[in-house]
Amino acid sequence: MLINAILLLLLQKSGEVVLALLLESLWKRVLSDRNLKQRLKSLKLSILVLYLDWVLLKSSMKDLPEQQEDENHYKEADNQSKSDRL
Repeated sequence: MLINAILLLLLQKSGEVVLALLLESLWKRVLSDRNLKQRLKSLKLSILVLYLDWVLLKSSMKDLPEQQEDENHYKEADNQSKSDRL
């Protein structure tokens, strides 16, 4: 019974030490200067892509009514020329 309790305590402490070492190495990698620079660069690139997508969408939506007006103008001119021929 005493041996089981000692083994359980030893196993628990060993697990805590191994977990602490793994977490420490993980945090060192995650918070390293190179990794932070890479994440920041990725974030900036994502923001830039979203902004460009928004600008292109906005400009294409703005041009859409002008295209319809131009098409209507051409249709009216075509209809006028057809009625002039009759």
